[in-house]
Parts: sequence; structure tokens; C-alpha cells
Amino acid sequence: MTSLVQIFEALADENRLRIINLLVLVPDLTVADLVFVLDMPQTRVSRHLGYLKARGLTQSERRGTWMHYRTAPLLESGTALRTSLQQLFTGNTTLLGDVERLLEGLDEGKIAALKDAPAHEIEQVIQKCCRLN
Repeated sequence: MTSLVQIFEALADENRLRIINLLVLVPDLTVADLVFVLDMPQTRVSRHLGYLKARGLTQSERRGTWMHYRTAPLLESGTALRTSLQQLFTGNTTLLGDVERLLEGLDEGKIAALKDAPAHEIEQVIQKCCRLN
């Protein structure tokens, strides 16, 4: 089990917080999606995802050539940690910029994890994002 210290160490990095924020909004993103939204090199995004996964905050699954990431049970909807993070994320300009870039990517069809998603799933993501703006 991940210790409380390890969890807070994992959350003590702005880039990892940006990743968590996006995974809270979108339940399933690929590394390529995160690279696009965060405008970071793939190696850096992968390193941060590995760090988060090792501390029990994310999970991954390979589907074809894509590696998909989502939040781990520790950060599932309704958990105290997720609720606290969402409150702390509110109004952060960097995170709002990420949300805007995510919405642009959705509009341009650049978010691989959602390309084949049903319309209602995409609408849910858009609604979550719009509540933040």
C-alpha cells in the first residue's frame, strides 16, 4: 500500500498535478493525448505517469498500440482525496489552460482516447470542462 508521504510526494509536482487534473476530467487518456494537451515531450509525460502509477494514483492499460491511463481507485469519484484536489484545482490558470487545450483537441479530433467514444461520453467530458471555465 502506498504511504501518505508517497502520495503527497507524487502530488508535489506541477506537471503531475496537471496530469491528475486531466485524468479526473477525462476518465481515459492516452500518453499522446497528454503530450498534446500538456505540450510536453513524450518522455517527460511517460516519466510522470510512471511515477504516479508507482504511487498508486493512476492505472494503465495497453489497447493496441496505445497506452491508456486513468485514475486509480484512490482517486475515484467521491473519494475524499479526489474531492479535495478538485477544490484545490478550481481557478488555477495553468489547469484552466490545460482544459482549454483539451477542448480544442476534442474539437479538432486530436484526442485519441475519445475518437471512437459515444457522443454521450464526449458530451459528459465537455460539460465537466465547461463547469470549470
